Amino acid sequence: MLVDQGLKISEVSEKPDFIITDGQNLMGLEHQIIVDPKEKEKEGFYRNIFDQAELELRRDKDLPKFLANCYLKQHLEFKTSKKQEFIDTVAKTIKKYVQTEILDENPIIESIFSMSHTSISISENFGAWWQKKLSLEDLSNAIVKKGKLLPTYKASNGNEQWLLLVIGSTGGSSFIIDNQTQYEIDSEFDKVYILEDFNNNLYRLK
Repeated sequence: MLVDQGLKISEVSEKPDFIITDGQNLMGLEHQIIVDPKEKEKEGFYRNIFDQAELELRRDKDLPKFLANCYLKQHLEFKTSKKQEFIDTVAKTIKKYVQTEILDENPIIESIFSMSHTSISISENFGAWWQKKLSLEDLSNAIVKKGKLLPTYKASNGNEQWLLLVIGSTGGSSFIIDNQTQYEIDSEFDKVYILEDFNNNLYRLK
């Protein structure tokens, strides 16, 4: 849609991810999301904490059906050894808040907004964050990683090979384009694009 060349997905594949067509030619398209791995791991860790706490709360027959949006504290501790302790803390804290509107002191949840709902549902909210600018190093590492797979792609599909890198989603693990950085790249892909997802901006690097 953003390239605006009448491109369509011809086939969903694995080597590469897609085969696309302009109506006459076929091109292989590989897709890669660039995120900060440490931040992404942290987000996934707490998302799982809240998923497990939600399951515990759903088993509690004393609770009404509700939706709770929980704003998390800054600089959270991230230790897998404390996972069950954190699940218990989240479930206990939310239960008391739903029943009494009292938020006990705890190491995870800063505030809770709750309302009646059709089921018991809780979600974690990391609040505002500073979105990091994409560095040339992060970009190059992602391209090199996918470039190692090019021989396999060409063996299964000898057409042009394109690479689509996606950044700019919501969350502290995502990146945005740095307008002060000259993104000069060296790649054996025939074309390389960056999609800044949330802002709906597409950049061609090669």
